Amino acid sequence: MQTSPNRILALEYLAFIEAGDLTAALALVSDDAVIWLPTTGDMDKATFEGFLGSVLPAIRSMKFTIRGITEDGERIAVEVDGRAELNNERIYINHYHFLFIVRNGLLQKVKEFTDSAPAVEAFKP
Repeated sequence: MQTSPNRILALEYLAFIEAGDLTAALALVSDDAVIWLPTTGDMDKATFEGFLGSVLPAIRSMKFTIRGITEDGERIAVEVDGRAELNNERIYINHYHFLFIVRNGLLQKVKEFTDSAPAVEAFKP
């Protein structure tokens, strides 16, 4: 089975997020992209950059395990299990469903579906 450029793009984005490389991850996102999270709703790229810039420093290490990928043209759906060791000594475990829409070789829309309760608990002061 061949791997499409859209699938590679989505997986590269997740690998950069996993590595905590915000600059590289955002280089794969179009300037007019919309990013949606359950706790924030729609964000533009700059707002998302600020959000991640405040969250990623709290993470010591993160591991994503890809559980499934479905592709339909410009739409890539990825099921992910995540585990992070935080600087506050907590372990954050969650399950995600990402929907990526790719246009012109960049991520145009990113939707991250997850249960926000584990994040609130893990990242609380």
